[in-house]
Amino acid sequence: MNLEIERESPVPIYLQIKSQVKGQILSGELLDGSPMPSERVLAEQLGIHRNTVTRAYGELKAEGLLRASQGKGYRVSVRSHKNTIAALRPVNWGALTQNSYADTESSFVLQFAKSFDDGIISFAGGIAAREPYPLEETARIIEKILRTNREKAYFFASIQGDEDLRRNLVKFVSRKGIKADSSNIQVFSDNNQALHFILSMFLHPGDSVIVDELSSPDVPRSVELAGGHVVRVPSDDEGMVCATMAGIIEEEAPAFIYVEAGYSNPTGTALSTARKKELLDLSYSYGIPIIEADETSELFLDGAPLPTIKSMDTGDNVIYLHSFALSMIPGIGVSFVVANQGMINNLCNMTMLHIVNSDWAAQMVTVEHLASGKLYERLAEFRAIYRKKRDLMCARLDELAEHYPLRYVKPGGGVYIWVELPRRISAKSLLTRARRHGVTFMTGESFFEEPSRGRSHIRLNYSYPSLDEIERGMDALGLALGEALEG
Repeated sequence: MNLEIERESPVPIYLQIKSQVKGQILSGELLDGSPMPSERVLAEQLGIHRNTVTRAYGELKAEGLLRASQGKGYRVSVRSHKNTIAALRPVNWGALTQNSYADTESSFVLQFAKSFDDGIISFAGGIAAREPYPLEETARIIEKILRTNREKAYFFASIQGDEDLRRNLVKFVSRKGIKADSSNIQVFSDNNQALHFILSMFLHPGDSVIVDELSSPDVPRSVELAGGHVVRVPSDDEGMVCATMAGIIEEEAPAFIYVEAGYSNPTGTALSTARKKELLDLSYSYGIPIIEADETSELFLDGAPLPTIKSMDTGDNVIYLHSFALSMIPGIGVSFVVANQGMINNLCNMTMLHIVNSDWAAQMVTVEHLASGKLYERLAEFRAIYRKKRDLMCARLDELAEHYPLRYVKPGGGVYIWVELPRRISAKSLLTRARRHGVTFMTGESFFEEPSRGRSHIRLNYSYPSLDEIERGMDALGLALGEALEG
């Protein structure tokens, strides 16, 4: 079977394959029952992605020209085609899916979802503590909002975000040293959504974005799905290392530098003030905007609050993303962007193409907490709760480290602890044992560009589980560690 691929043709490669194979079948060149090359073999022969062959074969199978059987692969099916040519043709959804989405790594999502199964203590999540927001009080707040907002346009909010919310957000960021007015703010439901819109609006195919070598898998994946290229920079106890970045910038000409303002996911490390200033200097020297994402800068558990890069920015080079995901009622999604007014105008216009109505109820709940000062009280309460939970989990890790060679650095804030296991223990095998004992966590592979580097690392979250759950979960983790070392 000879196939010729024209890579410069506007016709997608999978359709070129389908058309040529179909022609050979209908002309009799490929006889009924003839075996087809496997997807892998044909992909290697043509120098293309295996998913492209899968898509082409899927189209041919849907037309009745190929049949597939377990253990035998694909075969030509002329009789089947003649018998079913007028029959219903089902949509081949797998073939229609773009390769970049079909290849999306799902292990992180599956680990996260399974970590909240009934009866399981979860150290895997990144969810706010439940304690500061009693259900009764939350119900009263929502009732008050519904009673006092009857004259509003039936619970619709502006695409840019409710005006009352944006005015209160101006006051909120001013306490962080960030100068803005309501026209500099665009409201979203979470930072991932905001990042997606920003990257979609600015990135051109092949553009580079600099990120920390250890970051949430959501960030590099968002860059890649927007057509960009991720450039990872090493980090240490002070965060992203800036010493070699000038050379990287000159070589890569990145579109953005992406950085976390607070305590990073997954390591819990905070970017030092000195490093933040270095990043800002690089931004000014090379004219590269910084995307600064913030969920945890208010969650300082030792020492003083962390300054944001945006608060130091006199050149309007920083796009600041803030989420209340770890300091608001769990499930109330409000995030916002602070940036240059022209950029915000364009971002609002783009948002309007995708979102007809933003989440009015979540925005009103946030307004109530900001305007009344409850949020600032809750932040102090969150810090006190998270400090107790962090200290308990670290104390239990210290106990385990007396028996097993674990290593970790106690975070100064945020919600995560990054633990290095003994080298002979695989994080995935430990997770399997831990689940049997009733506790879950996130394995390290998902956070590295080369997954094997995270083989012996785990991320523990202490914000969501109660103190009692932390005690019982650490007991379970200890049992799993013992079994892993004995095995």
